[in-house]
Amino acid sequence: MVVARDDEVLDWREMTQRYRHAKLRVAEHGGHALDDYASHHLDAVLEFLGIAIPPSKSD
Repeated sequence: MVVARDDEVLDWREMTQRYRHAKLRVAEHGGHALDDYASHHLDAVLEFLGIAIPPSKSD
């Protein structure tokens, strides 16, 4: 679960308490929309799901 401390809809403290047994990732920024999801959280979510991303051709 990815939650943002600056979520303007849901309280991140309530979410982390309610889902304390889940794998949690608490972001400092991003708001309810998790604006930085792709650049900061997508790799961790895909890893959790067991989905590997092939390296880019520039690597």
